[in-house]
Amino acid sequence: LISLQNLHPLLQDETKRNILARHIGVDALCCFVVASMGYNARHILHDVSWKNNSSIFGKKNAGKLGTTTTTTNTSNSRVFQYHPEGARILVFFLAFQCKNLIDTIIWEDGPVYIMHHILAIYSSVGGLMPGGFQFYAIFYMGLSEASTGILCLLANFDENGHGVEGLADAFPITKLVLGTIFAISFIYIRIYLWMILTLSYYFPDVQ
Repeated sequence: LISLQNLHPLLQDETKRNILARHIGVDALCCFVVASMGYNARHILHDVSWKNNSSIFGKKNAGKLGTTTTTTNTSNSRVFQYHPEGARILVFFLAFQCKNLIDTIIWEDGPVYIMHHILAIYSSVGGLMPGGFQFYAIFYMGLSEASTGILCLLANFDENGHGVEGLADAFPITKLVLGTIFAISFIYIRIYLWMILTLSYYFPDVQ
């Protein structure tokens, strides 16, 4: 962001530029990349529904090169079946969380964030070695990160140590728009879709 430092007085401060670079160039970008990977693999989740309603993840996309076409409508197949799309998401998510853990330690975000990234790394490794739950990784570590990406952009406006001081006052409309988009995405992805997929795991016979 050095080449952009003359665009606004806030960018004159190197620490503030580094904060923006972290939240935009690393966190948000990685979240949107892995979310797009999950979106491209959403056809694998085609049979996820609740109480015989239509699928919430779209129709099955059978026969597409490099995708899984075998059925995933049983509990065992969802847990143990190998999905190359899910494996790729887990590998990317694992690398991202390792980077995130390093940044969290350097920026002294606190023990809660460190533990969060450690657990995320542990979950990713668990899905790769020996392999399992790759069906669910497509959503939980893929699609759902879309709302997290928006949150990372919103984190730039945080006034409690994680964001750029003065950015909220300089761009109040941008903060409002991002906050609104995040709230909508959180409700739809992290509450509605998350709840449906979780219920389908614990209560497969109700579908």
